[in-house]
Amino acid sequence: MAGRVTFGKSSGLPGTSSQREVSNVSTRDYKPDDGATSIDWANHNYPPGLRMVHFDPDELPTSVARIARALHWMFLLAAVVLFINITHTIVLVVAGLPATRIGYSILNALILIPSFGATFYQGYLAMATSEETKKKRYYLCQAICIAISLYFFLSPLGATNGVCSYVTIPRKVTRYHLSGGINTFWMYAAGIESTFWCVVSCIGISSLISVKRFNPFHSDAARNPA
Repeated sequence: MAGRVTFGKSSGLPGTSSQREVSNVSTRDYKPDDGATSIDWANHNYPPGLRMVHFDPDELPTSVARIARALHWMFLLAAVVLFINITHTIVLVVAGLPATRIGYSILNALILIPSFGATFYQGYLAMATSEETKKKRYYLCQAICIAISLYFFLSPLGATNGVCSYVTIPRKVTRYHLSGGINTFWMYAAGIESTFWCVVSCIGISSLISVKRFNPFHSDAARNPA
């Protein structure tokens, strides 16, 4: 099939019949210690509905697929908390905070969701193809995403509701003459969002370490995604 490449340990002599047989079998029949797995880069299946790129961790050996799923979860959780922030911000603005907070919140989502998505996919490509250039690019992007996650975990500035918001919320409630119910809601929002960003940061750090320690086993064919 066009676009399908092999990923796995090279075993035996090049061109042997056993290797040819392995490369033609479905990838889902293979796990880490099997001879090879194949990746169908021509099958654009992600994100669902848009189908812009190929992503299927089941095509990777089990240990590698585990890291790929962690990268994916970091992206998904970051996207979820950014949408949650928009919802919280709308409630707070309706209650009396400046409307500019909605603009900040939406801008954060528009910039960061694609950025986290691109970083996750860069990490997936780095492991699937084992290209040093892609790995270095992923290290840089992931470090930036971790820094952003830690900032959002802590920051009370703009539309963010990090843990430091617990210090500033009472003052802002007084300044904008908000009700006690909104004070409680804002505390709740800060707890939810800071917890999400803490988890995103931890997954990001763990994933970065895992990719750096990643010991690839692959064939030359896997280096060239379509």
